[in-house]
Amino acid sequence: MFDKPVYFVRPRVVEDFYVTFADVAEAGIKHIVLGSRMGNVDFLDRGLFSMARDILERLELRAVACHGLLSGHFDLDEPDEGLRPHMIKSHCRLMNHMAEIGCRTYVCHPGPAPQSDSRDTSWGLVSRTLDELAPRAQALGLTIALENLNPGHLGDNATELFSFVENYGSSHVRICYDSGHAHIAEDAVSVLRTLSPLVVTAHLHDNDKTSDQHLIPGHGTIDWDAVVPLLKQCPELMHVETEAFNIEKWHHKDVYLRYCEILSEQGHRDA
Repeated sequence: MFDKPVYFVRPRVVEDFYVTFADVAEAGIKHIVLGSRMGNVDFLDRGLFSMARDILERLELRAVACHGLLSGHFDLDEPDEGLRPHMIKSHCRLMNHMAEIGCRTYVCHPGPAPQSDSRDTSWGLVSRTLDELAPRAQALGLTIALENLNPGHLGDNATELFSFVENYGSSHVRICYDSGHAHIAEDAVSVLRTLSPLVVTAHLHDNDKTSDQHLIPGHGTIDWDAVVPLLKQCPELMHVETEAFNIEKWHHKDVYLRYCEILSEQGHRDA
């Protein structure tokens, strides 16, 4: 059961890895989320990975969650047979590094909805990809978490996503609940009710249902009084992750404490 959020710094705002995470550590944060590339560190590169690992050890920061490779040809439903081997090899390399650094969950996007072929065809490609990735995840002690996505993507239908993961039948393939995506695609509360038995991690952020705004919880229209208690009942939940990106004028400590408030009070007040 989680009691503190895992802190995620938006990769595109990171310039110098050490400077950013020294500031995060100074804010009193202990657990963080990593992306595949953060500032001057590409985690696919062994040397840069080793440098980042040493920095995090010195700062006494623990990376427990990873947002894996995404978009382009890294989505799991990549149809180009010429690109698929590189996609799979890259995911495996990143999972190796993230497991070594202490991550427990590895979030993946199923991919965009097909333009012409059926959704079943695209889910078949996801299944083929997981046939390669899931055994590696199991060997590393990682859980791959497929994220519910915005309309126009695989994963925009909670029932369909849950059915796919349940039928895939691996304890190392589960679900990442994204509150903002859920709020746009269907409804944040109803999506969580559907996905909850298989949720292992969660991306928490807010919006007003018009776009994927990544607001701090309480600054949109999600019913956090309903979402947070449901999260606390998810039987396989390992952690929840901050994903508010409207934070340019907020210090890391302020954002982190805001999330702690939301999670501890099972509701929200205006910040």
